[in-house]
Amino acid sequence: AMKARLGSTARNDNERALTLYAQAVPLFAEVFGENSVQLAQVLNNYGNAEGNLGHYDAAIALYQRAVAIARERKSADPADYVALTNIAMMRIWQQRYAEAEAPFRESLQRQHDVAVGSESNVLFARLGLTASLWGQGRIDEAFAAAVAAEQLRQSGLRLAISHLGEEHAIGLQEYQRPTLDFVMAIAAASGKREHLQRAWELSMSARDQITAQIAQRLTAARAAHDPKLAALWQA
Repeated sequence: AMKARLGSTARNDNERALTLYAQAVPLFAEVFGENSVQLAQVLNNYGNAEGNLGHYDAAIALYQRAVAIARERKSADPADYVALTNIAMMRIWQQRYAEAEAPFRESLQRQHDVAVGSESNVLFARLGLTASLWGQGRIDEAFAAAVAAEQLRQSGLRLAISHLGEEHAIGLQEYQRPTLDFVMAIAAASGKREHLQRAWELSMSARDQITAQIAQRLTAARAAHDPKLAALWQA
């Protein structure tokens, strides 16, 4: 019963959001301009609300308007093209996998120099591309895309955990873990020896990331107070 009430609340919230976004679009166009970043953001959020209700074609139409504004402005900011990834994800939900590939690839190209933890989230686009390729039955390409996504996740995690305490580091370990899930699932589906071996290597690497970092910190801390350990640490 609680789950049903929560689901009803979420749907009502999205339906209410549609009304508000419909009112906001002409207002933002008038105040900020037809090709403004502000209007594009409203259109993207409007699309999110439509997508959450399963209105995928309506969502795509709104996302396309947001992308058109970025193109018209000749924007070089990857964040202005976040709607590209959203268009592609709607196609995934519609099981129109081939149509999802091009927008995912364009999104990745535009995010070439974007960090893994950024708001525009290159990792999300890599996950989507993996799903698109797998849905098309292009197993080898899908596996390569999943491996690239997991390697990116692990590199971002290594960078992040160096600045976090143990509790938060362990929590972050699960960040975007679906990349590893994709690697394992596609390897199992393909049954190829090289895929299974690479999936195992990445799984072991992911498992050891946090513990290795914590062990290194503990050793350094103990070495600071133990002359014998300090000698080994500095050797």
